[in-house]
Amino acid sequence: MVYFPPLDWIILVSSYRPEFNSLLTPQDFQHTVSSLKFGESGYAFVVDRDGAALIHPTIKGLKVFRQSGFPPGLARRMMAQGEGALEYDWKNPDDKRCRRKLAAFKSIPDYGWVVVSAAYLDEVMGWVSRARYLGYGALALLLLMGAMVSYYLSGRLLRPINQMIGRLDANARRGESEPLPLDAGSKELSRLGREFNAFLATIKAQNGELKSQRARYRSLF
Repeated sequence: MVYFPPLDWIILVSSYRPEFNSLLTPQDFQHTVSSLKFGESGYAFVVDRDGAALIHPTIKGLKVFRQSGFPPGLARRMMAQGEGALEYDWKNPDDKRCRRKLAAFKSIPDYGWVVVSAAYLDEVMGWVSRARYLGYGALALLLLMGAMVSYYLSGRLLRPINQMIGRLDANARRGESEPLPLDAGSKELSRLGREFNAFLATIKAQNGELKSQRARYRSLF
């Protein structure tokens, strides 16, 4: 229908559905369907309700689902189901062995056609395998980077701590109060070192005061 503004008319063209259907044939869609490709060797084809090939790149007029691996009446089941997906084994005339295929189908009940898009399963899932391997590689790389970062951070953190512990051990063995080394790269460790040094300075001052008092008492005695 189309609207005709000068006369404010709606002009319609109609036909009975069966008469309209008879105007279309599979050959009208031969080029469009044959041009559809999926992966390396996937393609689309059209069968009738009995499974006979209406449009197919390698089979002309024969029943597509003629192999023994297909259940009987598969095309009719597709027609009744309407749309969906299935897997099956397929062998082209020039192939040496069967390969697993994945097919998505949709029926057109008015014409008794089933449009099928099929591709070999290994080709369809190839990108999934590549993505899985890529994911494994990325995970391994992340783990390696995490280990390197952890090693670097742990070394950066443990080195000044070990230096501080070593100085404390030396002070304890020698009876000294030498200040601890400060780590300029870490605010937390620098603050901890300053606190220890302030504590050691207080101890050193108190020790000096005790020695002075001891000397004074000895002098008095």
